[in-house]
Amino acid sequence: MKTNKVSLDKYFKYLYCPICSRRFQLKNSKTLTCVGKRHSFSINEGIPRLVSKVFLDKSQKETEKSFSYKWTHRSLKNYGLDDTTKHFQHKWYLKRYGWKNERVFSKFIKKQNFILDAGCGTGWAAKWFAEKNPQSIVFALDISKSIDIAAENFKSLNNLVSIQADINHLPFPKNFFDFISCDQVLHHTSDPLGTFRQLLSRLKKGGILATYVYKRKVPLRELADTFIREKTTKMNSKDCYNFSRVITLLGRSLSRLNIKFNVPEDIPLLKIKKGSYDLQRFIYWHFLKCFWNAEWGLEKSILTNFDWYHPENAYRYNPEEIRQWIKKTRLETKHFYVDEAGISIRVEK
Repeated sequence: MKTNKVSLDKYFKYLYCPICSRRFQLKNSKTLTCVGKRHSFSINEGIPRLVSKVFLDKSQKETEKSFSYKWTHRSLKNYGLDDTTKHFQHKWYLKRYGWKNERVFSKFIKKQNFILDAGCGTGWAAKWFAEKNPQSIVFALDISKSIDIAAENFKSLNNLVSIQADINHLPFPKNFFDFISCDQVLHHTSDPLGTFRQLLSRLKKGGILATYVYKRKVPLRELADTFIREKTTKMNSKDCYNFSRVITLLGRSLSRLNIKFNVPEDIPLLKIKKGSYDLQRFIYWHFLKCFWNAEWGLEKSILTNFDWYHPENAYRYNPEEIRQWIKKTRLETKHFYVDEAGISIRVEK
């Protein structure tokens, strides 16, 4: 059974109605009702279910379905927790957000009292935070069915709370969190800048937000992405999974060729730089997303491609656009990192 080890009477006082922003009353073990008694939400298997159909537009509903399908797939239930993907995600997280190593990050996280993992997926990051700082209270929040997977993955921890909710309608008071991590999630919302502002509203003065968005790719890759996604986002989950499987097999075949070659000169119009390339990675970054990772295996690689091709919301940005977000919201940049995949920022309110 997927239950929060943290007792309801210990954490419900931190939750606010996502519709009217009033405090909740714990009516019984199965219901949260706001003080105004206008809005009630269920507590199912120990998890407050604070998503209202009133919130979600069509694109967000379809995006939620995509991620419910992805994260409840048998091959991803321990994603970020098994040795291979855990090592990858921890290392990539530290690199992108500018923490030199685990020791430096541990020193930071131990100073944070209230932490939010907004869009937690399987809960690997929330679990990581909670284990590093047992004195904190960590809220793992997701709109999709992945919250049930996450709750199962960290049910032994007594400082980690799972909540099913929409990050555009956060069930928390303003100026509450010391640290918010919203990793690889913002671009999957209907209004990423609006969601960014919502997260900031729940962050204390002096608090830290770490977030990542997709970067706009080179011209021919963008053309292919746009053309393919116009079709794949309209597929049902099973059909898109099958499409992603074929794309993954192509990526695997290209990788197994193990071909290295040189681009002799820059091609500025196509944003292709001269240098040595692996054939599969060259095609991946410049022409077609056909992800393959031999260590992860077939199923995880398929679902990585599915993650790109099926969600209706998947916005891409250039670095200057994100710098403008930071400027408009008067934040202090602590770290700004750009790679081929995306843009990661760590900012202070």
